[in-house]
Amino acid sequence: MTAVEGARVYLRTGCAGCHGREGEGGRAPRRAPRLVKVEPGPDVDPWAAARILPYRSPYATTVWDYINRGMPLNREGTLTADEVYALTAFLLYKNDVIAEDTVLDAQSLPQVKMPNRDGFAPLPDWQPGMPRLPGYPY
Repeated sequence: MTAVEGARVYLRTGCAGCHGREGEGGRAPRRAPRLVKVEPGPDVDPWAAARILPYRSPYATTVWDYINRGMPLNREGTLTADEVYALTAFLLYKNDVIAEDTVLDAQSLPQVKMPNRDGFAPLPDWQPGMPRLPGYPY
């Protein structure tokens, strides 16, 4: 599925009703988050671009999974896998991560190099059964 197909799914399934026609964020009473970064161009710092999942996520599969499990609000799980791939392609395209004609599917999605892939803190050296990390509140 491509961004072109995703744009149609975005409008048809009601995403625009909450997130704005161009992904600019919802207005009252539906204040859904912004889905596209404000600053144009591929070299924007992911942490300076607000809380935009399709841009700040370290992996493209996380974007797909979030849409698949959590959208549309109050109708979660109603999108087909192809609709989710299309929406993911649309959002990644709108955020300068992939080209408009990039096809996303189960094989290509994990290959997408996200802008913030290396921007997260490393996991602590902890394994199940070990005491809590120092400073953990409970």
